[in-house]
Amino acid sequence: MKFLIAEDDAPQAEAMAALVQTWFPEAQVRCSVDIEDIRRELATADFDVAILDIMLGANHVFEFIPELNLGQQLLFVTGSDRFMQHAFNCYAVDYILKPYDVTRLEQSLRLALDRRNQGIKTQEGYYSSLSRSVRQRQAECLALPLMEGLELMPIAEIIAVEAERSYCTIHLYNGQKITVSRSLSWAAELLEPEGFYRPHRSWLVNPKHVRAFLKQQGYSLRMANGLLVQVADSAKDRVLQWLKSFSAGV
Repeated sequence: MKFLIAEDDAPQAEAMAALVQTWFPEAQVRCSVDIEDIRRELATADFDVAILDIMLGANHVFEFIPELNLGQQLLFVTGSDRFMQHAFNCYAVDYILKPYDVTRLEQSLRLALDRRNQGIKTQEGYYSSLSRSVRQRQAECLALPLMEGLELMPIAEIIAVEAERSYCTIHLYNGQKITVSRSLSWAAELLEPEGFYRPHRSWLVNPKHVRAFLKQQGYSLRMANGLLVQVADSAKDRVLQWLKSFSAGV
């Protein structure tokens, strides 16, 4: 098996290479720290798993990623959360923020190798087929990226989505919470066309599960399972108008 580490910080690249070699003693691990070398290595596609930093000097790695169709797997380890959507558009196995958790990195690499060994192609495999399935089901489900793959969650079961730094937490009707490596903007892009509303910069709510607008201790929405969702002071009039218009349309 072949690992490629594209990281323009040489000490970080060497430290990561040492970890990978410890976990996979038989593996061939190559480090590229020079921009042109990284470009050349990616162009050859001579790897099973590429561990990629995103910002490489004045460039970002997406400029160099070729169309991969042989099952190569991409894992991003970066200090920025701005490119998360772009990374998953490339069917990334995972998107890990620095300083990274060593256990998560190892788990993600093993998942990447499992996908590679199963012959799951980057462009035509697991993620893209599930995405097509979701589209065919007319957005009945939201595809949640998890460590082990994707979970299709019925949108009707989603009460609200809460921002948690560069992650977001999906609150379900049964009280379960699922945290995914995506931003709230990602959820809004997919769910606002389904009627979800953003009463606060940290929340996205399903109108079908709103049960009350409360004025005690600031403004909030009480959801069907008892969850309280903050309403921004500056948004209260818009939220009330939205609730009235939504109720009138039922």
